[in-house]
Amino acid sequence: MPEESLREIIGLAKKSKWIQVKKFIKF
Repeated sequence: MPEESLREIIGLAKKSKWIQVKKFIKF
């Protein structure tokens, strides 16, 4: 996974958007 995508996930996680994070990484 590219570092940029990882930073996006971390950014979403910090904003407490866990639903979007889970959809993004398809867990």
